[in-house]
Amino acid sequence: MVIKKEAGITLPLSHRSRLYRVLVIHNQVKAGKYPNTPKLASSLEVNTRTIQRDVEFLRDMLRAPLEYSRVKNGYYYTSPFEMPHLNLTEGEQVALFLGQKLLLQCAGTPLEEPIRNAFTKICLCLPQGVSVDMDSLEQVVSFDVQPLRGDEQKLAGTYHFLTRAIENRRSLHIHYYTVSRDELTLRKVDPYHLRYFQGAWYLIAYCHFCQEVRTFALDRIRRLEVLEETFQVREGAWTEPELVPYLKTTLYPFSPALKRAHRR
Repeated sequence: MVIKKEAGITLPLSHRSRLYRVLVIHNQVKAGKYPNTPKLASSLEVNTRTIQRDVEFLRDMLRAPLEYSRVKNGYYYTSPFEMPHLNLTEGEQVALFLGQKLLLQCAGTPLEEPIRNAFTKICLCLPQGVSVDMDSLEQVVSFDVQPLRGDEQKLAGTYHFLTRAIENRRSLHIHYYTVSRDELTLRKVDPYHLRYFQGAWYLIAYCHFCQEVRTFALDRIRRLEVLEETFQVREGAWTEPELVPYLKTTLYPFSPALKRAHRR
């Protein structure tokens, strides 16, 4: 089984997880570079205590024959050592393949960074000799994410402000463009949830003007302002039991309780 790390994926070298650091230490020690704590801390942009804990993890948890040479002023292996290998099942190979496809097709969307980070962590766990035959998998599996609707940079900014407002339960003023009426209106809304569907992001929010829950396409929000005013989710407007079936369905059709949420 072969996993092609070069198959369209560039692993971000700035990744700073413990897994990444331990692999860097292992590779430098294995290459006979005699790395020491200050140099590793500087190159990995962490403090020396973090590196010391990583060294202890490598030695104590992974059973690496790691010793320190006062002559060379760095760490070395007293005997050959390799990082533990991962055995992937056929299902896990397919999952990895789908992850690669998802990452490639979500480039530029708010999903790109978390998907890339997750995919990187998986790839970093794999030994150099292990790979998945992507060409064979592509013959039997396809995966499609529609291109993101709207300007990527503007959407990323809108997404950022909305997630913060949802987390902090802050009301918003949004200037929203309604296509059917060719009209730009100012709305005060209480943001409840963000939903990605068929290439577009939607905000589910309580609209004070309409006095009901509605959906707003992020690419149609021309401007937004986060207000100082906080809110509580209105009873009967959007409840946790309604959220579960909503997330299990596509944007169409809604459950009867949520049909009102789609009307703009």
